[in-house]
Amino acid sequence: MAIRLLLIFLFSPILAKAEICERPMWSDRAESTKRLFDKTLYQFASSKDIAPLADDTLSKLAKAQSPTLIDWGKKRNINPQTEPEKFAKEWRSYFATQFIISKYPTKVTAVDILIEQHFDNLSENLMTNQYKKYLNEQFLAAKKLALQKITNSPLEKDSKQIIINKINAVKLYFPEKLRGSKYEKSILEFLNWGLAFDPNNDEINVGLDTLKYNEQNLKVALLHEIAHSFDTCRWSQKENSNWPFEKIGLCLRKFTLTRDDSRLEEFKTTGYLTESEYLFFKKNQTCHNTKYPPSGIQKDQITETFADWFSAYALSDEKINIHFRDDLCEDKNREPGSSYLSNTDRLYKIYLSQKHFSSLTKKKSDEFRCTF
Repeated sequence: MAIRLLLIFLFSPILAKAEICERPMWSDRAESTKRLFDKTLYQFASSKDIAPLADDTLSKLAKAQSPTLIDWGKKRNINPQTEPEKFAKEWRSYFATQFIISKYPTKVTAVDILIEQHFDNLSENLMTNQYKKYLNEQFLAAKKLALQKITNSPLEKDSKQIIINKINAVKLYFPEKLRGSKYEKSILEFLNWGLAFDPNNDEINVGLDTLKYNEQNLKVALLHEIAHSFDTCRWSQKENSNWPFEKIGLCLRKFTLTRDDSRLEEFKTTGYLTESEYLFFKKNQTCHNTKYPPSGIQKDQITETFADWFSAYALSDEKINIHFRDDLCEDKNREPGSSYLSNTDRLYKIYLSQKHFSSLTKKKSDEFRCTF
């Protein structure tokens, strides 16, 4: 009750945020997936080891009239004057995700066990064998399409064969349990993400967000991840020849940012980067990882932009509709220095600029079109 009163006095009415796309058409399983995910997360957040921490933090922030808390509520369009219970509930789930789950392993045995049970429960109940079979079928279809496009492309024969080998090496990765999986070091990549390419193992990591994709959206997303196996970063690491897509890359550079290396030498001198890390980034100028560039410093955008471009190129002979990338209709705030363009730019400057997509929109963006 005390938290409820504090929230009511702290916040003013919140206006609904305008949508940037028409209503997305998610998969049939999207709604049930979200319900189960939200229910399971709130159960975890309401456990005796987590709830008191979340509630105490909320009470302190509310008493201090924290601008951070005010902004948090506005971004979620939750009005504590009319929805105080919902506000407190959403806060618990947010706190549990950002300050407990993301810190796994926490070194508190009881909490770690709860996190492992939470992860394993979601994995078992959502990543069913039936869904894994469906996703693998879609993956093989996307792989086949990518191979066809490379085979029929104007690239040189030797380059084609290298790329074909890279595509054939890509596989899907599903976790069974948290313990012993690669997600032990990046648990939110499974809980909050969709698909992500792992260059160290030539695997596409599958996260729970994938479950909401409709069939066409899934195909495009899989093609995007497959393209990372031969993007400019991966090519510069493993091949001695020029990147076969240099012409496409130069075209995409019209609206992508390069990596900011203004502090690269400083990071070597101070020891932030080891000698081997420094040499790696010096040689591979479009690459990045979680360490470099640090948060807030610009990453190169060409790898993500190219992966979008290839997925659009691969669909040039396919029947498509307006729901082909409904995930880009979500207005996500990119962190400063992000390797991604905004979702709006990804839609219009890459996908909808391509000739075979142009009929899906009245807004013309032909000037951004990149072709061989």
